[in-house]
Amino acid sequence: MRSASGRRRGVEIGAAGTLILLSCRLATGVPAPARGGAAAAAGAELRARAAIDSMTEGIRLFREGRPRGAAAQFEKVLRLDPSNRSAAEYMERCRRSIAPAGAGGGE
Repeated sequence: MRSASGRRRGVEIGAAGTLILLSCRLATGVPAPARGGAAAAAGAELRARAAIDSMTEGIRLFREGRPRGAAAQFEKVLRLDPSNRSAAEYMERCRRSIAPAGAGGGE
């Protein structure tokens, strides 16, 4: 799927066949230099791929009932893309899931 700017967005096909649009952006807020932008674009693409991979892994771990592992993945996403609302929402879900469980919670 492409965003309004024409950049690819990560898409995961869930177990139930539903689409989960990941709000990982290719542009992570690092402006490309005026010249020689290929290296900067490649770096941004690598960061975006890492964010998508971490988001996908976090969702998988969360669904498996492993909120601590999932939270670690969502933290990676938020370091790469602090404006990622999906990762922030899943992080909050992880916190709520871990909090009541106390010492034995989640994993």
